[in-house]
Amino acid sequence: MNEKEFVKISTRGGVIVATAITIQYIVSFATQAALARMLDPKHFGQLAFASMVAMFFNSFTNIHGDKFVVLEKKDTYKNLNNCFTLELILALIFVVFVFLFAPIIMRLLNKEDLTIFVQVLAFSYFYNPMIRPRCLLERNLSFFHSKFPFIISQVIAALIALMMAYLGMGIWSLLGWRLSLLTGEVAIHWFIASYRPKLEWDKDIIKKIAQFGWPLLGSTILVFFYYNIDYYIVGQTLEDGEVQLGYYWLAFQMGMYFLKTREILYTVLFPVFSRMEDETSKNRIFQKLTHIVGGAFLIPSMVAIFFGRDIILLVFGSKWEPSVIPFQIIFITVLTRAIHANAGYFLYSYGITRADLEVSIIYSVLLTPLAYFMTQSYGINGTASAVLIINCITVSYAFTRYIKPLTGVGVLHFFLRPWLIAALAFALMYLISIYESGIFIRLMVFALLLVTAYFLVFKQLLPDLRKAWVVFKQK
Repeated sequence: MNEKEFVKISTRGGVIVATAITIQYIVSFATQAALARMLDPKHFGQLAFASMVAMFFNSFTNIHGDKFVVLEKKDTYKNLNNCFTLELILALIFVVFVFLFAPIIMRLLNKEDLTIFVQVLAFSYFYNPMIRPRCLLERNLSFFHSKFPFIISQVIAALIALMMAYLGMGIWSLLGWRLSLLTGEVAIHWFIASYRPKLEWDKDIIKKIAQFGWPLLGSTILVFFYYNIDYYIVGQTLEDGEVQLGYYWLAFQMGMYFLKTREILYTVLFPVFSRMEDETSKNRIFQKLTHIVGGAFLIPSMVAIFFGRDIILLVFGSKWEPSVIPFQIIFITVLTRAIHANAGYFLYSYGITRADLEVSIIYSVLLTPLAYFMTQSYGINGTASAVLIINCITVSYAFTRYIKPLTGVGVLHFFLRPWLIAALAFALMYLISIYESGIFIRLMVFALLLVTAYFLVFKQLLPDLRKAWVVFKQK
């Protein structure tokens, strides 16, 4: 695949996936906003804590066989069958484990009342093996068919959750939302699949899957740890921890909705990168796309920083005001993670998976003490700040250790300007809040910041965006 074909396929695929994710975001945002007004912050905190425990064991069931299927050039169906079998066995083992040992674990955590929620969430472990038919669509670059089942299931799940909340079912409405979403997507994919995986065990293929996936499995476990250790610290160490965790969880989830647009990168770029043989073109395209991602995520980050308070109070209500500052900080983290995510798919196309594991180890070692100290000192605002600081450290390591040897450019080349604009936005917003300036002043300052961002970031992206648009319009 040459560079022109890459641009054409990735642009058209990106538009399809971007449209799907936009619809998903709108539905998810509207559903969460409605549930936030109908439920108490404590309900969200309870779900976050129960999910933290249940989903930890889910990390052991995901061997990332879908990436193996996409990357391998032959024996696609045999690879899929063995991936499906291996992950189904792992899912069954850990579902049984959770049902047997969840009462003990939750008693040790002094959260016995959340035991049943952890056990119910364990059924979601079957999602990983059951969703694997989707990777055939991604491998064949059939982006529309890989995405529309999730959109349909999301609408259905939203209706189920809202009805349960209306009936006064509390946290069960949040559980119903999550499980019906996963179940619906799997059901639709199995219905439309041209090939459905079968039980098969080939020792050689299983060995290849394990060799490919174990670093990703290890990094997934560590990623889960550092994605959730902040939830544990907030829920267990702060006074009224479940309520504070509810505030923090909402702020974090709002940022994660935007971060889910990374699926555009994975769904489109990993399969296409894997088919490119010209490393010079691959490296050049990676650099251009990474800059475009930085520019794209910089805009919502600036909006969240300047108008985060207005958004939280307008959409969720005044009871969620403690979420404002974490919400603003987390969007800078989202910007950082989005740019970093592109590097992962780029390295996967070279067969390099150990980078994720190394980054996860560093993140896990550094985050726990810093998050504990800053949470004790500054509450959930400190927790969000600790997460941002460690993200900046780990992306600096990853780009210096792995990306620079391949591309010749390092972390500052990709991150410096977006970080400067985000830091400037936060500093300006802090000054505006001190002097209690009105909306007109904020809009004027925001406009000036946009102009600055244009000359530092956006202007250099326009030629590549115009080129992609021209190719996209070609038949």
